[in-house]
Amino acid sequence: MYRKAKVYAVILAGGQGSRFGDSVPKQFLPLDDNNCSALSMILTSFRRSDVVDNIIIVCHNAYHDLCQHEVNQVQVYQYSKKPMDIVNGGKTRQQSTYNGIKLIDDPNAIVLIHDGARPFVSQEVILQLVEKAFDYGAVNLVSPSVDTMVSSSDGQLMLGIADRRQLWRGLTPQAFRCNLLTHAHHLANKQQDHNATCDCSLVQKYTNQPVSLLVTNELSPKITYPHDIELIKALCLIRDAQGQTNGS
Repeated sequence: MYRKAKVYAVILAGGQGSRFGDSVPKQFLPLDDNNCSALSMILTSFRRSDVVDNIIIVCHNAYHDLCQHEVNQVQVYQYSKKPMDIVNGGKTRQQSTYNGIKLIDDPNAIVLIHDGARPFVSQEVILQLVEKAFDYGAVNLVSPSVDTMVSSSDGQLMLGIADRRQLWRGLTPQAFRCNLLTHAHHLANKQQDHNATCDCSLVQKYTNQPVSLLVTNELSPKITYPHDIELIKALCLIRDAQGQTNGS
């Protein structure tokens, strides 16, 4: 068991779904028979965690009311009474992360950064990330790359095949000591560097801290395109059927 530190989960739910093509951002769309959205499922997972103390949701200002509705629904139906704060997102993912971690006033805390378009996160993964972050400072959740990876400079001609033994799929949550992540963001801001799409890469670029890997084989699909919704709905049906079987 990890040595006790306060743990914050920061959920990046500020996307507007520009690639998705729907009037409602993808993190708010219903995914199962209970009309639970990706954000609702994520909130439920973190509220059920025995190690997460506080939850911060980073949301686009235009969808603040919709985000608050999701929070209210989870608070009604979940027994756990954890603080859940909503903060406005920034112009980039990196700025949104920074807006979220600015609410954390404990430099010794552990912070989990999670993509609001990834609805599945298990209790086991949350605990393992927190334990590793306490020991190593920065942890990237990854899964093995099973596909052949083709390199190309223009999308027209193949340059070669990468060695997939050295390639891993980057997932979330990622986990950090808060003071380390905050320091990396401060240094990036001083350099006017605002476009990092991965907080582990930011820590690696601006600090001397090695980033540890936590390898998982758990499914962690991300909603990017409309067909991803159908895949995740199917996975929800399988999950619910397994739950009913296990509970019978």
